[in-house]
Amino acid sequence: MPRIADAEAARERMAGKDGMQNLHACRAAAASGDWSQALALAKAGLAENGQVYHLQCFEGLCCFALGFYEEAADSYIKARDLRPKPVLALAGLVKVAGKADSATLSRHASCVSVMRELRALDPVQALA
Repeated sequence: MPRIADAEAARERMAGKDGMQNLHACRAAAASGDWSQALALAKAGLAENGQVYHLQCFEGLCCFALGFYEEAADSYIKARDLRPKPVLALAGLVKVAGKADSATLSRHASCVSVMRELRALDPVQALA
């Protein structure tokens, strides 16, 4: 039986080298504290290939770091839809829900539905 890490690596290979190069560039910009540059790089990478799960999650992380909570939620929801077990995307949405005000969350129906999904989630099954 293949391991989860092997399956994730295979998916990222299918996304192509460009997607991974963009992800590495985003990480470098974020590590230097330049979240605006990291976000620009994430958006550029996603414009080339919007199917790179980790790059989509990174866009969410950048938006979150810059205080763009609604955009962060959108990014994490797109990432969630790319994987059957989107642990990183769901974790990002939990962070957004903790920071965003209730008015923002109520306007963002997707975030509310994800919070309902999270409450019903069996952590053992999610990580299996």
